[in-house]
Amino acid sequence: MIETVELQAVARDGSLRRVKLALELAPRPMLSVELEGRDLGSGSGDNVLVALMNARLILEQEGQLLCCQGARVNVFASGMLQQFSGGRQAYVLTDKQSLADSEIVDALAPASPDEVVTVAEQRAFVFRFFKLDDRSSGQA
Repeated sequence: MIETVELQAVARDGSLRRVKLALELAPRPMLSVELEGRDLGSGSGDNVLVALMNARLILEQEGQLLCCQGARVNVFASGMLQQFSGGRQAYVLTDKQSLADSEIVDALAPASPDEVVTVAEQRAFVFRFFKLDDRSSGQA
């Protein structure tokens, strides 16, 4: 079964474009990306969140940020939540709550264009939030 999700993408100048994602879960999660009717390819991964990250990278090459909950700067899924939800759900990180008390969102649900960031910006935020050393992963 293939689930279709229609979202928007935002460019640096603030212009919005239509994006259609086609999610196929078997044999492993894959998100096909269509930007205003043009097929851009697909992102896959061990779970939906990894496939989403790879689909976002495809859109970033086109100068677009995907407007979904999984692209918000403060959205993160622990390993346990990724395993429990297949990577479809993620936590909203705040300074005031532990992960156990955090809001959980559908990573593919729409988000406001002013809330979304690049994969690199999101990664940097998560590393700062958890006070982790990003150099250990080989990333600058």
